[in-house]
Amino acid sequence: MTSPSCLVEEVQLREFVVCGPFPHGSLARDGFDPLLVEWLDPSQPLSEGVEVAGRRCLRAAAGAGGVLDFAALFGEGFKPFWRLEHGLAYAYAEAEVEEGRYVLLAGSEDGLAVYVNGRRALLQPIARRFAPDFYAVPLRLSGRARLLFKVSRLAGGWKLGARLVRVEAPFYAHAARAVKPDLVRGRGERVYVSLPLVALEDIAAVSVRVGGGWKSSRVEVKRLRAGEEVPIALAVEPAQPPSGDEAALDLIVEAGGFREEVELKLRVMGEGEHRVETYLSRVDGSVHSYGLKPPKAAEPRGKYGLLISLHGFKGHPYFSELHGDKDWLFVVGPSARDGEVPYREMGCVEVLELLEWVASRYPVDRDRGT
Repeated sequence: MTSPSCLVEEVQLREFVVCGPFPHGSLARDGFDPLLVEWLDPSQPLSEGVEVAGRRCLRAAAGAGGVLDFAALFGEGFKPFWRLEHGLAYAYAEAEVEEGRYVLLAGSEDGLAVYVNGRRALLQPIARRFAPDFYAVPLRLSGRARLLFKVSRLAGGWKLGARLVRVEAPFYAHAARAVKPDLVRGRGERVYVSLPLVALEDIAAVSVRVGGGWKSSRVEVKRLRAGEEVPIALAVEPAQPPSGDEAALDLIVEAGGFREEVELKLRVMGEGEHRVETYLSRVDGSVHSYGLKPPKAAEPRGKYGLLISLHGFKGHPYFSELHGDKDWLFVVGPSARDGEVPYREMGCVEVLELLEWVASRYPVDRDRGT
């Protein structure tokens, strides 16, 4: 929940003019990435019925939840990525807004470039699952805003969702990008969460603390620069062991005389169920998620094998769940730093950190061979 003093108004983008589809391709196979090719002039508005770059523009409306589905629009459902013909489309929208400070919230699957009034404001070529509001772009707008979205498709779905929110506070608490764990029913333990803050102007200091029902120390970060997004890591612990199927964690953000409350919903799982956990990296103090599937009926004094499943495509921490039930090992699924990197360099460090992290928390047999 957001206090009225921070969020002033919201504009959901539902009506678009779409241009496409453009070819699917890859740098390795075809010598081009469709997201990095300018198929049309992004400074020019798109109009229904006009032909641009050999494609006719058509009007399209977002469906349920404000999601525009290009795969449904162009008639190409799921295929293995090497068989896809369509790899990119544009969606253009306009909005009349009052002068003020805004955050453009967008979600896409996969790559996304955003142009605001003809100028590129975002370029993200990373393959991701669709998640609403995943990207937050700070803007200063007045009058008619022209918004052009360029969405590429690597594999899987091909979707876009976008909205504008007007904000009075000097920051935006980006709850859609929060990294949060599942809790274990009946287990009152310390866990790590991360809440990204987008600085909408230079901020001398910002503090984050938890609300009632949780234990945590207050975190203060100094000198945030306008335009940067900074993840704030917190170690939190429920005051009482969680029960039921869900727990609410309230985070209170304060800066520049503004106060915002953000509620995160955490799933509560049984001891033997597959779940998402988090860990704190010793490299940079950031919080990341991973999937954990415990052995069936694990005994506290037992010793079990550990299998690390290296499949972090699109930052998905659930591939550990795909392994069948085992009574002799833990299965861990890293997320490749939430999909930002493959398992090289920092991705390799994540694997090594997770190996040590899980082995220190659970009865893992460190001497067990493959």
